[in-house]
Amino acid sequence: MSSPSPKPQLKGCLTVKVIRCSNLDRQRVVGKMDPYVKISCGGSEKFETKVATDMERDPVWNQSFVFNLEGKESDLHIRVFDKGVMSSDYLGRFDMSLFTLLEKGGGAHTFDLHDPENFRKNTGTIELSVAFEGTGGPAANAEKAPISGPFHLLHNSSGFLAHPTGTAAGSGVALRAGGVDQQRVAFEFQGAYVRVCAVPGFYLHATADGPLTIQPGISDDARWKWTGIGLQHVSSSQLVRPKGDVAASNTPLVLQSGAGHAAGFLLVPCKGPPVGADTPSTPSSAADSQPGAAAHAAAAASSPAAHAHASTAASAPAADLSKLSIHSHSTAEGFDPTKPDTCPATLRVKAHPHELSKRPTIYKGEYVCDACKKAGHGLVYHCAPCQFDIHPACAKLQLTH
Repeated sequence: MSSPSPKPQLKGCLTVKVIRCSNLDRQRVVGKMDPYVKISCGGSEKFETKVATDMERDPVWNQSFVFNLEGKESDLHIRVFDKGVMSSDYLGRFDMSLFTLLEKGGGAHTFDLHDPENFRKNTGTIELSVAFEGTGGPAANAEKAPISGPFHLLHNSSGFLAHPTGTAAGSGVALRAGGVDQQRVAFEFQGAYVRVCAVPGFYLHATADGPLTIQPGISDDARWKWTGIGLQHVSSSQLVRPKGDVAASNTPLVLQSGAGHAAGFLLVPCKGPPVGADTPSTPSSAADSQPGAAAHAAAAASSPAAHAHASTAASAPAADLSKLSIHSHSTAEGFDPTKPDTCPATLRVKAHPHELSKRPTIYKGEYVCDACKKAGHGLVYHCAPCQFDIHPACAKLQLTH
């Protein structure tokens, strides 16, 4: 007879969000209900929510607690109480294996609470959300794409985008200020693998002791998981972060342990069609060269982001993100970005292949400029099919004839 498989050891940070309870049983309660929750994972760490005063049978907390798992903890324990004047009444309990809980995936899930004296009796429900960053978790979690379609990888603390810095095998990935919505800075999840949209058949790879690279094919070094904080390398359980000064040009991306602010990224969906290329632009160095026209065309044809405007976009020359002009090419008389009446109704800029229209407001008055990546308010130049937005001041700096 074979011995049972050992329980997986979870090592890392477990975040449990206690959202709400519903329809709590008040059989043991006299007077009003003031519920609260105690939570533990079997170790020394124990937490308690605030008291939901006067919320009766349907309290809401929306409180998150972080457990530092060391491989010894195996179960989540929830106890719901009603706060009394002299003592607290025990309302219900919930217990589940941490591994089973994580297998349910991200997002909120609702579970039955059981009577502390009669497990067959339900005493209400509790809604929880659980996230885990570390080793030993279900492999299935790494296979779920957090976003469909091409996306940009935006660094939270610096506001810079992740850019591929070369054209083929061995090409690095770095942070760089600025960027436009095009295939050069677009990535896409395919299961646990991150495809580089600009180079068909190439994926994001990493090793623990080196910078991120773009390599053909897939392997264990190319498996990734989105943690909700940033991009985690499955085989090493380390997070992507910049190496060195993020304000410097082409700061390389590497793997390091820990979940500090430097590891924080956002997945920003590509809003428009890829910008194609008739001919590759002239690079400043071999390390910063663009993918060739054939690679761009193939990527544009196969990308889910391609649509009715792709033919228009493909006819426009590719923009080199490191060389966006900061000098005005405008001869428009009286164009003052601070005076809406002087701003032309339509214009074209280097950062986008389509004509942009002036809008007095959009997105309830607030937007993010796709040229400088900073927030904007009020007047904006906008491309409706691509959802491209740019500050009037940035538009003036990038005017084309």
